[in-house]
Amino acid sequence: MGGERDLHCGSRHCRRKIQCGKICHCEKISHMLTTLSIKNFALFHEVTVSFQKGFNIITGETGAGKSLIVDALNLLLGEKTDASVLRKDARKAIVEGVFSLDLPEAASFLREHDLDVFDHEVHIRREVNTSGRSRSFINDTPVTMESLRRFGELLVDLHGQHEHQSLLKIEKHIDYLDAFAGLESRVVQIGLIYKKIKSLKKDLQELIQKGHQLRERRDYLQFQFNEINNINPAAEEDEELEQEERILANSEKLFGMGSEAYAILYEDERSVYEMLTRIEEILSELQSIDARFQEYLKLSTDAKINADE
Repeated sequence: MGGERDLHCGSRHCRRKIQCGKICHCEKISHMLTTLSIKNFALFHEVTVSFQKGFNIITGETGAGKSLIVDALNLLLGEKTDASVLRKDARKAIVEGVFSLDLPEAASFLREHDLDVFDHEVHIRREVNTSGRSRSFINDTPVTMESLRRFGELLVDLHGQHEHQSLLKIEKHIDYLDAFAGLESRVVQIGLIYKKIKSLKKDLQELIQKGHQLRERRDYLQFQFNEINNINPAAEEDEELEQEERILANSEKLFGMGSEAYAILYEDERSVYEMLTRIEEILSELQSIDARFQEYLKLSTDAKINADE
């Protein structure tokens, strides 16, 4: 397999370490990989590997695909990837794993992330498409790559010639200390209490925020109430306000029609003002002949003056 590569089952009680693609499941573990399904990954078209309790070994000649099974498991547990893992002409690679589960830390992780638990089993699935993008699922619920990686570290330890082992990870030391002291159940209880405190703290912050919003709303309504009280309206002022509102609402219409009337009176080729001027001239001549036209001349002159104004 190109160098020594070890895989642990993930149990703190198991210290078996094997090489060359051999996969260990100790009898004392509280969880184990029961099924690994691989589809359109590397050279695999579709294959399903089932594991039993105890010691499991995968053997075969060089190039048989032992290392590809470990690579698929790496992918399942959150390793970075790209489109090169797809089988030729395949549109999507899928790796699925089923773990039997009775591990407090893993169960706590599922609860903290609102993930369903399927009868003491965990189903993990990862899909990679032709663009190299991947999607990850825990119990059929989409999860981020970081969440998948963190959860995978709880389930499996993969050890290789050039890989860091969990013993070297500082963040895992507290877990080993708790396990050595037999505090796993208390750790779970404290985790639940911590989650409850976080939830209550969030609720408190929301209530404080709502209190601020209610005070702002109260101040605004008080301001409006004071403004209304300070108006002190005069008699019939409501009618004047309605009239002003109508004028403002129809200002565009008033401007358009006023412009049209002005054009008819003064700017058209035969405007009303020009016709009134001509009528005034005619009546003036008629009045000089017959005094009875004096009254009509006055009406015409008044009409012209009104039009001019």
